[in-house]
Amino acid sequence: MKIGIDARFLDSSGRGLGRYVSQLLHGLGSLDTTNEYIVFINTAAQAPKLPPNFRFVRTAIKWYGFGEQLIWPLVLLMQNVEVMHFTHFNVPIAYRKKFILTIHDLILLTHPITHASTHSRWYFSLKYTAYRIILKHAIEKAARIITVSEFSKSDIEKHFPKTKGKVIVLYE
Repeated sequence: MKIGIDARFLDSSGRGLGRYVSQLLHGLGSLDTTNEYIVFINTAAQAPKLPPNFRFVRTAIKWYGFGEQLIWPLVLLMQNVEVMHFTHFNVPIAYRKKFILTIHDLILLTHPITHASTHSRWYFSLKYTAYRIILKHAIEKAARIITVSEFSKSDIEKHFPKTKGKVIVLYE
């Protein structure tokens, strides 16, 4: 099977989403030598050492922008993966192939705080609306949703009842 992994968060800081992606890749690399993995990384990222069944595709497409919604789906389609793993909620709305999704938490949905933003209230509202639309689409269209705790699973199922039965907990 040809599996894509969105590893654009991979960096050298060893924190947050980058650490999650790094550990995911190393875990898969130690477990699976059969499937073919297409790992999408930023142009400046250092590719980790992985078995030969992992191939890296570099992209300059940043997360949370228009390019992610407009150009990213075309880049993914060109690689012709059978299933894509989006390691965060930011799935392009135009992406129509099978995918799995990792949702770490719903903190932005459950606790939107405008005073923590450096942007104007209007701009924050616009970005928050886009976040909610993209999150809802990703959660509804995902074949499976991976989350990192029973609390997050419960939160996802509470806010998106149609996800019952497709959310699984994989501890970090």
